[in-house]
Amino acid sequence: MLSNNRENENELISAGRLGCLFVFTRMKVCGLPLFTVLSVFSHSGSTAGFIIPESSVEGVALSDAMVANSSLPGAFTYNYSSMIFADSDQASIDLIGVSLDTSVAPLSPNSETGKQNNQASNALIPAFYIFQSLSSTYSWGLHFGVPFGLESVWPEDTFTYFQDVDTATGAGGAVAGLHPAQSRLELVTLSPSLAKKINQQFAVAVGLDYYHLMDAELNSVANQVSGDGSELGWNLSFQYHLNQWSFGASYHSAIDMQITGNANIAGVGSVGTKTSLGLPDRLQIGTGYQFNEQWFIELDIERIGWSEYDQLQLTSTGGAIPATTVFSVNTNNWSDVTNVRLGMSYKIRNNTQLLFGAAFEEKAQGDDYFDAATADADRYMLSFGVLYQLTSEWILKAGYQYARIEERNIEGKDYLDQLVLTGGVNSDANGTNAYNGQYEGYIQMLAVGISRTL
Repeated sequence: MLSNNRENENELISAGRLGCLFVFTRMKVCGLPLFTVLSVFSHSGSTAGFIIPESSVEGVALSDAMVANSSLPGAFTYNYSSMIFADSDQASIDLIGVSLDTSVAPLSPNSETGKQNNQASNALIPAFYIFQSLSSTYSWGLHFGVPFGLESVWPEDTFTYFQDVDTATGAGGAVAGLHPAQSRLELVTLSPSLAKKINQQFAVAVGLDYYHLMDAELNSVANQVSGDGSELGWNLSFQYHLNQWSFGASYHSAIDMQITGNANIAGVGSVGTKTSLGLPDRLQIGTGYQFNEQWFIELDIERIGWSEYDQLQLTSTGGAIPATTVFSVNTNNWSDVTNVRLGMSYKIRNNTQLLFGAAFEEKAQGDDYFDAATADADRYMLSFGVLYQLTSEWILKAGYQYARIEERNIEGKDYLDQLVLTGGVNSDANGTNAYNGQYEGYIQMLAVGISRTL
């Protein structure tokens, strides 16, 4: 429970301020979860934040160091211009299984109940891609994948300070209802592209990225929120080959996805909602070197513009809260990140190739606005895989990746003090001691696929 100092502070809160807190936090139950559900894929993705860069079996096996590669079918999903240099036209179907094991050991003022496990389910991520030559100069390609998403599920007794603050302020369950429970994001993308050969060494590609948010859903302790939306972005890539060297770069634009949804708020009712979700731009550059017929090595640098993920403003479209009312503003202030990737391939015989990878991925989420729904942290990855040429047309592929999530200790600013000082106007729990704890975990990916020359 709260200390005597906390109780003395509460005695200073006026009845009017309590009323403001009570009403605002009931509306906030709608505002916070919709934002949260759109960011929970991070734990099961690989890149810090909530991007899933693994878009092919080869990508899993090489820790996503593929932007300068053109010899493997799955390289197309990392650099669309690589299809110009491929030995043949290709079509592939890949499946990537994701197993997540993350936990938090709650710290005071939460009850120190020991480790609490994120109970998110395992996930299966599909990827489909095809590319074909149109002429000696042009090729076209199509890529279907899952770039963002997944799930987090924290048990109801993980962050007990929500209930303590609710009791202290007399909020009648409004603050306690903010405790995160199940959050899920299902987002897919379809990317058509066109590549042009400039000369024998250089090719460029341009394309579109159509993002479709099929379902964003949250179940907090007392409330449910859902939403969907779609948006269009663009991509640009190039690849250059010089003797044994290859160089590549791929860029995907940032987008602001317009999302509409509905919230059922305990004690308030049904509220229509709309918001804009900023998703980051992505730049990956790299260079590869072919030592001999057996060995190829590649080093990539990746820049993710997570500063796009800054603030979410939620507006009512009608229902229990009047339409056009801005009833929630959540601040995140994420930072841009730089990731480093290394991949190697070794051909042990004409029909068998081994793949190895390693990577470091930087966290985007700072301490000042830490949110347990994402619980972002630095990550270290190791991976390997194998490609087997079954026939002249068919290639079987498999890959495995292990990502260790670095331990992170959170001791945020006092949530109750924040509510008291602002009269409930800033009831967002991000960055407060409501999420105090030691966070850690790991991710495993197992991928299988099949490619066919066309």
